[in-house]
Amino acid sequence: MFFTAGAQGAMAQDFSFYRIDVEGNKRIEASTIVTYSGLATEQVFGADDLNRAYQNIIASGLFESVEVIPNDNLLVIKVSEFPTVNKIEFEGNRLVNDDTLISAVGLQPRRVFNPDKVDGDRSAIAQLYADQGRLAARITPKIIRR
Repeated sequence: MFFTAGAQGAMAQDFSFYRIDVEGNKRIEASTIVTYSGLATEQVFGADDLNRAYQNIIASGLFESVEVIPNDNLLVIKVSEFPTVNKIEFEGNRLVNDDTLISAVGLQPRRVFNPDKVDGDRSAIAQLYADQGRLAARITPKIIRR
């Protein structure tokens, strides 16, 4: 996602919003998303401020995508939330038991899914097997969306 703002002449464009709307949120309150953005109504913002708002919301780790769209005096923040992890299962593990595996992974049931954690979890599980002398163990995460 990138933010674009048309410039008028050589001057940077400033924005002032009387309202900030949030669209696409399901579990996370609109007010929480606005707080993450760091923006408030009836203040003057530049394109850098809107870019920073976008980065702040992304940095929360709760959203797959974010769009910050200025529309006259209205700012629209469109988000798509990461899903919640329902269940974590392990298959084919004979050497390391499920309890040990679940304690090694960062993803947990009833928490927000974060794809960055999947790679870390794969590495952690591979290390558990390597510690047991199974250097060639293959760890293949499978994510099932519902």
